[in-house]
Parts: sequence; C-alpha cells; structure tokens
Amino acid sequence: MIGKHTEKDFDKYEYEEFYEHHHFEPISEKIFTKVNEFIPRFGWAFDQVEELAPKSVLDLGCLDGSFLLTCATQLGVSVVGVDLTKDGIEIARERARKLGLPALFYQGTIESWLEHFAKAGEKFDVVTFFECIEHVEDVQTVLKGIDKVLAPGGSVLVSTPSFESPIYGADDEQNKCHIRLYTTEREDYEKKNKFGNVRKATSIYKEIGADRIKEIGVHNELINLRYQ
Repeated sequence: MIGKHTEKDFDKYEYEEFYEHHHFEPISEKIFTKVNEFIPRFGWAFDQVEELAPKSVLDLGCLDGSFLLTCATQLGVSVVGVDLTKDGIEIARERARKLGLPALFYQGTIESWLEHFAKAGEKFDVVTFFECIEHVEDVQTVLKGIDKVLAPGGSVLVSTPSFESPIYGADDEQNKCHIRLYTTEREDYEKKNKFGNVRKATSIYKEIGADRIKEIGVHNELINLRYQ
C-alpha cells in the first residue's frame, strides 16, 4: 500500500493533505483480529477495554482499524473508527465487511467527526487515542471534543511516544510528523538532544489535567495513560 507522502515530507501547514495520503503499512491479515497478542500498546489497551467492559469504543486515528476489529471480534464491543488516511479507512471497512461486523469507519479529521458525533448526541463509553496526540495541531480542541462525546463515567486511553525515549524521543529528528513530544514530568522542560538541538518536552499531566489521570506509565518507549 503506497501512499503519496512519508514523514520526511510532512508540513504542518498542509496537515490534512499529508495525512489523507499518508503512507503506512497495514497490519497483516494474519493478526488484525488479535493485535493485542503482538503489539504492546494494543495489548495494554485491550486489557483496559476488557476490564472496563464498555458497550461502545471510538478510536481516533484508527488507521486500518485493527485494534477496533480485535475488540469487536473478541469482546463483542460496538466500534467506530475515524482516520484521515483514505487507504486505512478503506482497508478497515473491507475487513469489517468480510467479518460481517457492523463496525463503522469514517474518513476525515478527528475534529470534524467529534463535532458531528456531538451534534448527533452520540456517546462512547471508551475513546482511544493511540499515538495521535503528538500529531494533532490543536490538542485542546480535540480534548474538548472528546469530552463532548464521552459517556458519563467513560474512559479515554492515550498512548504517545515519551520524550525521554532513546528511540522515539528528543533524539528522533527524522519523524517530522511529531509536532510535540510528551513527558510524564509535571512541568514542561527543554534540553539539548544528542545533535545539540534544543527540544521541548510537554507535560502530559498539564495537557490532560493531573486530576483526570487515573493510570499512567511508560512501556515500550510509550506513555500509556487512562483518564476520565
């Protein structure tokens, strides 16, 4: 699956154009309904969803929908996915069709679909946001949009690269898609990376709100957290 753009071409001023045609490798046909067994962040999130026992899950930035299809097939959860990438949504829809699942996948911006769901009065027990918060232009607009569609008592699951990660953190200058990087420190801070360039770490506690975070940890280079 070859798209028009890769990370080196990223320009935040052409954000929607870039992600609409973004190149990515879809999850293999062999494992797309059991990604929890192979991909750590999905394993963590799947365990959370299983414990929370929601009726509905909304995945923002779902790519090919593999996490949702895993939840739908194994847990019987009603699932909805949103992504800007046309190829990802087409793959997700086709896989759901083959499985006979009533899963819904929408192509477009997270912001516009959150607004649509809110106006329609739709609510979701769990909202997932995997490795996406570091990409979006206006984080607070997205977080406020999530609040509008989160059911009472619902949970939001977030994963994002850690600033301190030796692989995906401050030293990673190849991935221009990361508009910002997050730290589990309580305050923002700056430091020079190994190339001598100053990078900023944004506090995930300040971004989300420390009082809302119920669980947080760093695993496999990613910050994983649940908030309500």
